[in-house]
Amino acid sequence: NSIVLKDLKSNPDNNRISVSSISTQLANFQVTNKDNKSTSSKEGSLQIQLSDLLIETTEKKFWSVTINKVDARNFSADSLGKKPANVKIHEGILRNLKLGADINGSLKKIIEKNPSFTISDVSGEIISEKSKWNWYNLSFDKPRKSFTLDSFAYEPVATRDEFIAASKWQTDYMTIRTGKITVSKFDLDRYLADSVFRSGAITIADPYFTSYRDKRPPFNAGIIKPLPSKLIQKIPEKISVDTIFINNGTAIYSELNDKTGETGVIPITRISGDIFPIKNFGLTPSDSFRIRLNGYLLDSGWIRLRTRESYLDTLSGFLITVRMRPHSMLYLNQVLPALSSMKLRSGYLDTLTMRAIGRDDISLGEMRMYYHDLKVQFLKDGKQEKKRFLQGLITFIANSFIIKNDNKKRVGVVYFPRSRDRSFINYYIKIAMSGVASSVGAKKNKRLMKRYNNQLKVQQLPAIDID
Repeated sequence: NSIVLKDLKSNPDNNRISVSSISTQLANFQVTNKDNKSTSSKEGSLQIQLSDLLIETTEKKFWSVTINKVDARNFSADSLGKKPANVKIHEGILRNLKLGADINGSLKKIIEKNPSFTISDVSGEIISEKSKWNWYNLSFDKPRKSFTLDSFAYEPVATRDEFIAASKWQTDYMTIRTGKITVSKFDLDRYLADSVFRSGAITIADPYFTSYRDKRPPFNAGIIKPLPSKLIQKIPEKISVDTIFINNGTAIYSELNDKTGETGVIPITRISGDIFPIKNFGLTPSDSFRIRLNGYLLDSGWIRLRTRESYLDTLSGFLITVRMRPHSMLYLNQVLPALSSMKLRSGYLDTLTMRAIGRDDISLGEMRMYYHDLKVQFLKDGKQEKKRFLQGLITFIANSFIIKNDNKKRVGVVYFPRSRDRSFINYYIKIAMSGVASSVGAKKNKRLMKRYNNQLKVQQLPAIDID
């Protein structure tokens, strides 16, 4: 540990002390506050370069100093505000910060008085009772109003099996990691003034999201899950983000099926597109939340999703469209046996377009799914065993009388009454699957329209206009 001072001057006539520069190097120290919360350097170090230190011990007791650079490594703390958590800062650098008596320890005043300070290359982790967060090379440039992260990761502290076993209901075990994150037009001064997070574009490179669900425990029904625009409005802090850009994302959903006992894994890869705007205050009737994403289902079939949902519509009305390019459908056999005890023997998709209008309670639309040579095979508990008479009979009946082997012009009806205790992603999938079932003949259009009209009468709902 060392402290080096240059040009130290003391003037007793005016009670002034000044130092042109101070360099310090500290290691192996610990500070404990009155609440017994500690901060320590562990094996780390702290290097500080100060300049223009001025202390006046008059009645005003004035002081000021410029922090040219703080280089910190391997710090840890055992709390995050009032919450217990293990916080570790592996490294980080702060530059160009002025402090003084006129600032008086106020974070708002510190930010206001320092228009050119920067924070760079801050890496660390936070481990709470249930969650673990890691980040690498966080940097903030106040003059440019920019914020960047080289990478970010989140995962529960418990392992997947421990997490699932701890809940008596079905629950999702989720993880996320990303590549570089860039936030533009983040005005820190304005945020400190009104506590509203505002930014321009947020660009996320290589996000990798996983979600696993075991379907064997009971489902916790009755908890209403809002659609995206209402979900954003439930965020307690005020936010306004112009656009979130996604580059080369991956989302993997895994499900342990309660009937087959098998785990189906559904990856969507090479996701790109944008989500905008994200806001929960100052909304007008013309404000809509939009999703525009492209990706590859099972890393094979190109798929495009577009949604537009009104922020203020009391019925949460939204438009959803889906498109898929021509491709052999046999890649679906990666998940069909585990999730539905069937597989495709053949089938080629010529084109698929879906357009539907959904609300918080019901959805209606149409699908043009054109294909040829579609044949299925039913399995026993998701496994292909020695051919049994019953499975063979079911397969024959399905291919001969239920499923249309070819479709070149038939328009399928999209109709699905929403279960409001399921997520909006589940709703989107069920909307699309209802169109697929209608297109292949597994469900009849007239019967679906009859159910739709009956639902309108029972719930006294206005009709959906899809034109």
